[in-house]
Amino acid sequence: MMKTPPVQDYIGNGDLPPDRIRSALVGNDFKKLYKQGRFEEALALYDRAIAIDSKKATYHCNKSAALISLGRFLQAIVECEEAIRLEPSYGRAHTHLATIYFRLREAEKALNCNETSPCVDSVLAFQAQALQNHLSKCTEARKVKDWKVILKESQAATSLGADSAPLVSWYFR
Repeated sequence: MMKTPPVQDYIGNGDLPPDRIRSALVGNDFKKLYKQGRFEEALALYDRAIAIDSKKATYHCNKSAALISLGRFLQAIVECEEAIRLEPSYGRAHTHLATIYFRLREAEKALNCNETSPCVDSVLAFQAQALQNHLSKCTEARKVKDWKVILKESQAATSLGADSAPLVSWYFR
């Protein structure tokens, strides 16, 4: 009996049959690609899966995970929102969305997303609240042009994991 080649052998050329995509997604192919840091390939796999069945919230959520790893946060937000639209009680999609907003230093949005999740992440809630405190201190320090405090609080926010922040450049204008 001939063994079926791994899904990644098909990704680049688009020859992966729909039933093989489904079995790959149910199996561990996405997880393997993701854990190996092969995010572009994982993303391609989910693009194909969504083309076959765009109504599966898990496909959109997992695609968002690959996009997050690639630093493509705005696209990841769109995928999370679609997953939530398709399945409002899908906790992982809410958590992914809250995490994206946290990384973008959008503390209020991160807190709101986390609170609306069916499975609230208490660690993320704590971190988002701490982030909100650091950002408030930055805003106050900017008013009095206390650049040392801004730098200190920005570094503290970054050390929490809020590492992709448009607000940081705003503080230094």
